[in-house]
Amino acid sequence: MNAGLPIYFDVERDLVDPIDSEPSERDWQPGNRSCEKLFRCVEAFRDLKYVIESAQESQNSTKRRRRLKLLVTPLHSLATCVDDLLDDCIGNPDTRSKLSSEQVKSIVRMKDVMSRRVPFKCDGILARVRNKTAAHIDAALSPNEVRQLLNSISAHQLGFWMDVCVSIVCDLLKLPIYFWSCHSNYPNVIRLLAAEPILASFRLEDNEISEFVGAHLIRRSPRTLIANLVIDVVKSSRWLFRPIDPQIREFYYDERDSSWAQSLQNLD
Repeated sequence: MNAGLPIYFDVERDLVDPIDSEPSERDWQPGNRSCEKLFRCVEAFRDLKYVIESAQESQNSTKRRRRLKLLVTPLHSLATCVDDLLDDCIGNPDTRSKLSSEQVKSIVRMKDVMSRRVPFKCDGILARVRNKTAAHIDAALSPNEVRQLLNSISAHQLGFWMDVCVSIVCDLLKLPIYFWSCHSNYPNVIRLLAAEPILASFRLEDNEISEFVGAHLIRRSPRTLIANLVIDVVKSSRWLFRPIDPQIREFYYDERDSSWAQSLQNLD
């Protein structure tokens, strides 16, 4: 009787971080286009986390407002990246083929929610503040005009727009569209995480998969690592909101019979 290949536990892995001066060969890397789109959101969340925590630590109101100004750029980047991921789910044939027609319909509605709830498009206030005050102050604006533009966005508005992005990303994380890869110690062998929790290894010949080599059980899902980052951002952003403001306070697993698209129930 053939017992087959043994399956072992994989090593602990983190998400690749482009800022690391000494990148680890163990890191999870995006393995397909939709995963690359998702990873752009991860980078925006990392920047958001850094700016939010820095502003939270400041007790001086002027310094805090200046750091809030810095928050506009990663928040605009996050909204743009989330919208780009939604577009990939709708318009990329490879990504769309992994989704049901009902899932695609829900994603189309999410894109509409993003457009209505977060003013990140070129004529929206978030885009205008970012475009006119981020890399440099627009030469056509006087100091008073700059002040008026910055005062047109409040901390709790930034928090609300961030929460919209968080809600939609949390839903998109549930979709079976992401492939991850990691370094292999063997020549002509690639390692892919396409169906959790199995990390599969394949041998390549002439850039084509020729043989299944083996499998490992992952210890932590890349999606869990992303979810933990998102939760950290939400927890550190409490100070952005007023007591009366709606905000994300808790994270829950979906009920067995509930819709996967929770953002539509809460935002649409």
